[in-house]
Amino acid sequence: MKNVTILRAVTVAVVLLNGSQLKGAYEQVVMGDNPFAYYRFGESKVTDMVRDEMGNHNGSFRNNPVVGVVGPIIAEPDDTAVHFNRGQSNYVQLTTLGDYGRRLFQGFSVEFWLKSDNGTTANQAIMGSNNPRSTTAFIVDVANHTAGELRLYFRDQDYSRYELRFYSGGGNPQMFDDTWHHIVYCFDPTVSLVQDCVSLYLDAQQEAVSSTTLAGGTPDSFSDFVYPMILAGWNNRGTIQNFLDGSLDEVAFYTRPLSAEEVASHYNAAIPEPTTILLLALGGLALTRKRRA
Repeated sequence: MKNVTILRAVTVAVVLLNGSQLKGAYEQVVMGDNPFAYYRFGESKVTDMVRDEMGNHNGSFRNNPVVGVVGPIIAEPDDTAVHFNRGQSNYVQLTTLGDYGRRLFQGFSVEFWLKSDNGTTANQAIMGSNNPRSTTAFIVDVANHTAGELRLYFRDQDYSRYELRFYSGGGNPQMFDDTWHHIVYCFDPTVSLVQDCVSLYLDAQQEAVSSTTLAGGTPDSFSDFVYPMILAGWNNRGTIQNFLDGSLDEVAFYTRPLSAEEVASHYNAAIPEPTTILLLALGGLALTRKRRA
């Protein structure tokens, strides 16, 4: 893990010295991979519209989460995120995401940055929407069954469902340590071994999942979401529940599985290697001296 505190301080100095050579790099990389919807959380007021950078599925803040907290994108010192308090039932309401639900069968990725020190309180949803009866559903949550657990669950119209669990700590990387972590789930239906069709990346490293559950065959027949997708909570057939304790930033939905190389490029655009920062700093110093000459 890179020393984020030191990198942030150095990067602020480099950006001030070197103009905007790093600024906006993360957004450019993500947009270059054509997300279906993408939320940067740069809003300055809770009354602001939650902007979808793709322009189609703007959302709104509900119950006054805290906007403008320091975000994870080291390369952009003015990056901001949103903090959610479970006790206050804060969340973000998006749209039903158009035809995203029905397109899940072709493969998908969901990407976000999470900062939390609470992996113990049960049933905290990072995002989710659940259609009527046992039909299409999509949920990412924390501590659904066990403390320290991160879970992806999705289900199709025929009740075929896939559940993937990762347990933080022990022999696995720690996730609930009150620092920012980059998390990406990728579903690739073309993978021959069905239990391997979902990949989890934590800070650009693919992690061995702790358990998977598949029932009813590979999910392959989805419908559009009936209820709006919720961030920092779960829309359970019209009832918003299971609120999150923690901060979120840079949430993106894709209609294909990202490659390991693409995931790494996103992470590295957010938290540059020290050598990259050093080279930019040297370039900035040279430019400053030239201007003074």
